[in-house]
Amino acid sequence: MEPGENAHRTVASALYGKGPWSAGAIFARQAKHHGTTDAFTLEGAYQVRAGSLFARYENVAKDELIGVPDGVYRIGKFTVGGVPNLVTDRGYELGLGAYAGVSFVPSALRPFYGDAPVTAGIFLRLRPGRMR
Repeated sequence: MEPGENAHRTVASALYGKGPWSAGAIFARQAKHHGTTDAFTLEGAYQVRAGSLFARYENVAKDELIGVPDGVYRIGKFTVGGVPNLVTDRGYELGLGAYAGVSFVPSALRPFYGDAPVTAGIFLRLRPGRMR
């Protein structure tokens, strides 16, 4: 976006997992000559043999948006979803998942993105099975 400009990025994360529960917290900071922006994410998942449920909240300060007035904008997004396993065999799991999310944008961005932009999707997941 800005050729020749240096950006210093710092990231810290903490992960937790016990039994079927897992959680993570991530913080990131980007420092450039004209300012600093921060972001954080909180996420969690519950896994069982039949599949998993997950949720994620992201909150970012963006200063590189194209087609909107210059500035730093704080944007949030909450996403939930699930993945039932279709096949659990021979050391792998195959699942068909879906998610839905809603974004929270400042009033200055609503003419460009709407009041509460939503997202939804489906995906195919292939991963190694649970260790025994």
